[in-house]
Amino acid sequence: MSLKQIVALHMSVVVCFLFVPVASGQSDPDEPRVAVKFLAESYSEHRESFPKLKVRFQWAEVKAGSRDQALDGEFIHMDEPIDCLLITAPRRRRYEYICGKVTQAEVREQMAQSQAELLSVKCLSYFLLEADGYALRYSPVGKMANLFVPGGAESSGVQISPFDLGTMGPDGVSHPARYLNEALNGRFQFDYIGQRYPDQSDLTVATIGDRLRDEFSFDPDRAFLLSRYSCFDHQNSLRLSEMRVLDAVECSANRWFPMRAVKIRFPDDSERMRIFYLKVLEFDPDYDASPADWELELSDNTNISVANEVQWTRTPDDKSERFAASDFPTLHDRCIERGRQYEEEVRREESITNIESPRRRSITWTIITVNGVVVLSFLIWLWRKRSKH
Repeated sequence: MSLKQIVALHMSVVVCFLFVPVASGQSDPDEPRVAVKFLAESYSEHRESFPKLKVRFQWAEVKAGSRDQALDGEFIHMDEPIDCLLITAPRRRRYEYICGKVTQAEVREQMAQSQAELLSVKCLSYFLLEADGYALRYSPVGKMANLFVPGGAESSGVQISPFDLGTMGPDGVSHPARYLNEALNGRFQFDYIGQRYPDQSDLTVATIGDRLRDEFSFDPDRAFLLSRYSCFDHQNSLRLSEMRVLDAVECSANRWFPMRAVKIRFPDDSERMRIFYLKVLEFDPDYDASPADWELELSDNTNISVANEVQWTRTPDDKSERFAASDFPTLHDRCIERGRQYEEEVRREESITNIESPRRRSITWTIITVNGVVVLSFLIWLWRKRSKH
């Protein structure tokens, strides 16, 4: 019996006994918990079955005639897409988020003309390389890079991926298994809905917090891939966001990977509704990364700073510099040393300032005193002159 058949049989047993009454004639209160626990474990097992992955995809804002048309993948307009790349390996990851050429040109012009310290731009390209607790995030526009080190601030991680389209937060931190397990542990309430859509085998479960209701639908025919997701404000029952997988391909060992998906923000509000579309262009579920995949080239005169620390360095003024993932500890030491030199320079300047301060104060008070004497002498002369008259 294949793994797919075993999984299907296992789930059919779970689903069947959910509706079998116990001897007392009442349904067993533990039955929904068993189903929810099974869905959380099945989702996690499938999600973690891609330890070595390479996927190149596009992400774009689109327009559709209606919410239903968007959920069916029927669009009437597509903005310039963003090109993304995700490569994963044990303890390493590479992510690229590259805005379209027209958008990049607009951003460069906006940055060149603006004098503001903080600037909001439409799209900012960046590269992210993670290895062994370190992460280097680099934005070519502005020539800025941040180094994240073990025990320090955390990087922003992967923002958009085919698994969740950014609906679960950076790195999918709010993934379904986490929510379902926290519901089982009592942080949230949960509602096992089961087969909600008559024409599909998806199994749906909801977690309910103080304000939000999150509904997750898993497809047992596709290894419990997350096929739908909706987030409701349950005070007014309006959806805040919605996601649906349009197509998925089967890989070896009963693994399924999303190839096309759509995400909608404010789907129940036609004026605020925004629609985003993801399409996979290239995919290898068992990718063996090359050494070049774990290297990042930074342009000349790029500032590299350790996140939340007074530690930094720069690439040379006249040429780019390439960093391998294995170079991150050395790069960190380089930033620390430059930061130490800077602090010594500051202390030295403060020392000189402290020595000069009394002299400056005496000069200031002398000027004030002299001026006071001059003013006082003038007033005495003026009083005597008037007295004579």
